[in-house]
Amino acid sequence: MTETVLYASLREAVDEVLETMFFTQTEGPADPDRPPEELIVARVDFEGIPPGTLRLRITRQAACRMAADFLGEEECELAAARITEVVAELANMICGSVLSRVESETPFRLSPPAVAAAIGPVAEPGAPGIEYQAQLPGGALRVMFQEGGTAA
Repeated sequence: MTETVLYASLREAVDEVLETMFFTQTEGPADPDRPPEELIVARVDFEGIPPGTLRLRITRQAACRMAADFLGEEECELAAARITEVVAELANMICGSVLSRVESETPFRLSPPAVAAAIGPVAEPGAPGIEYQAQLPGGALRVMFQEGGTAA
């Protein structure tokens, strides 16, 4: 599969999941000159042919806003654990959507999403992959899809 096709699949999956499940849309490319912010980082490993990893990085402010929309609650009422759960579900949905677009005939097994707060790169240094970045209401989202290796 070409990088162009994989990138298009990743972009389409992110846009579809955001619109249908989180009632939001991207507002264009992420601002690369934006100062560092507190992030929530999620990782979903998958086994199949090929195996790989999806990593997602979203600003805490954007995650809070999305979680409120997803849960139908006010932002100020959300506990940090609820926001983290929604980010985990976002990563899981995007990973499943990408895999169904690029390998619809292949069975995959997804690991439970691992989520943490961090400031840093969305991917492991030197790991090949496709990255999609977008500006959301309240902050930025970056998603990296990496094929190959073994899921850990």
